[in-house]
Amino acid sequence: MVDTGAGVVVEVEGPPAAVAEFRRRVGTDAPPSAAVGSVVDEELPVDGVAGFTIPASPADRFAG
Repeated sequence: MVDTGAGVVVEVEGPPAAVAEFRRRVGTDAPPSAAVGSVVDEELPVDGVAGFTIPASPADRFAG
């Protein structure tokens, strides 16, 4: 997951049914402080990375 300042980019891998369920729940089960305006799907090559990471947001994102 990467917070670009213009939105959040999430790459999800798994069985098609699990990915579809994740996609469905992004809008319905988001934290109360999250504002999900839209979700865009894009198929990418599978990279096989396991786990979950959230890289630091750019330092200037919250500046003045």
